[in-house]
Amino acid sequence: MVSKIMTSVLFGIEGIPIEIETFISRGMPQYNIVGLPNQVVRESKERVRSAIKNSGFRFPDDRITQNMSPANIKKEGAHLDLAIAMGILAALETLEVDQFAFLGELSLEGYIKPIKGTLSLIDGLKQSGYLKIVCPMANYEEARHIEGVMLYPYAHLKALYQDIQLGILKQIDIPEKRFVEQVCYSIDFEDVIGQRRALRAVQIAAAGFFNVLMIGPPGCGKTLIAERVMTILPQLNLSQQIELTKIYSLSDESKTFDLKKLRPVRSPHHSITRPALVGGGNRLEPGEVSKAHHGVLILDELPEFRKEVIEALREPMTNGKIQISRNQKFAEFPATFMLIATMNPCPCGFHLSGNQRCQCNIYDIKRYLAKLSGPILDRFDMHLYLDHVSMDSGERKSSESLKIEIDKALKFQTRRNQFKPNALLTKKEMEAYCVLSKDAQKKLIQYYKLGKISMRQYDKLLKMGRTIADLDQSEIIELDHLHEALMYQDADRLKKSL
Repeated sequence: MVSKIMTSVLFGIEGIPIEIETFISRGMPQYNIVGLPNQVVRESKERVRSAIKNSGFRFPDDRITQNMSPANIKKEGAHLDLAIAMGILAALETLEVDQFAFLGELSLEGYIKPIKGTLSLIDGLKQSGYLKIVCPMANYEEARHIEGVMLYPYAHLKALYQDIQLGILKQIDIPEKRFVEQVCYSIDFEDVIGQRRALRAVQIAAAGFFNVLMIGPPGCGKTLIAERVMTILPQLNLSQQIELTKIYSLSDESKTFDLKKLRPVRSPHHSITRPALVGGGNRLEPGEVSKAHHGVLILDELPEFRKEVIEALREPMTNGKIQISRNQKFAEFPATFMLIATMNPCPCGFHLSGNQRCQCNIYDIKRYLAKLSGPILDRFDMHLYLDHVSMDSGERKSSESLKIEIDKALKFQTRRNQFKPNALLTKKEMEAYCVLSKDAQKKLIQYYKLGKISMRQYDKLLKMGRTIADLDQSEIIELDHLHEALMYQDADRLKKSL
């Protein structure tokens, strides 16, 4: 008899349904798994054999062949153990399992252990029409957030098999938490002295999810500001939490099996390699740009990074995703992050500073800035030039006061573009939402015709002007809003000063 069991495997962060066919025939005892299994799946034969015997069932002393279809996709992961075991048990007896899919790793004693990538695997099955899914008990809290599926969490193979025989698979009900968790940070923008213009800029950036490049001498507060941007960002909604959890569930960093509820903040060292930043490896794991999805990626001292690492940011900064090909495998990871980069304007750090004289010659400065190409500078939405401030400056703003204004702007946005940041607006959405006053429209067209801005900068000015107007609760982008947006678009100031 041939049994058929549904499960799924990971391909990037997407789940692909897999059918496991099991055929048991008379002959010399032999157990084969075909259909491009990797070493972990091939080793599952021994885990499954021990789990079935230790659960009190008979393991057949016959010829067993299991095929994983489609056969041209490489099968990876110990989460296939449960489906493989159920295929053997279903082939021995007539069981009604056609409508179910199975996910879970088995211990030698038959316990169903938690797995990684649960959300992606279940979502892949759901998209293909498989809505009844057996999963590990430890993964239920995470998996229940996928709507439209019926989950049957189990902790042991014996209990699962007995319930299938009785035709009464059990669901459990965990009451949903209704309260909103308040996040308390140990850092605050009150630590920043002065820098009024920079604080206004990061407020605009947080409200529109814009990329920011901060340039200034050492000790002026660039890193201090970058590290505190996370304190004024809005909370993640449920769909964003699910998408972020899918990414982290593929990584060895994930220690728990619950949703990621906080926006990630990634700050890699400047010695990072290109694959570590964008992703890759034998298992095609996500890199830092994907782990910063819906969060903040901080690149401190940007010119210290390798040039090929900096250039690798072009695709995710433009498209919000990264495509990776390794060893005849291809995957696409989301990478919609807010990039906050900091840099000194020269090796000594005091070029363009009004407080201390630069000690570098023109060749040192040119060599230092050569790592930053024009296309990379053009992809930053905002360019901030900072300088030292006086210690007796009493002007400070708290994260709470900044966030109050941002939340008002986001509510104003939500009525218009449904939780989509202004930085991610499409051309069609820009035409509908970025309405300019007559004076602002005339000014923007004039700048473009004079060659002062590129087409990409033209779009950025519209999006930034829209965000500034949101902060002012204005439906129309006025000339003042456009003028403020133009203040942050001076990408050529560094090279013009040489």
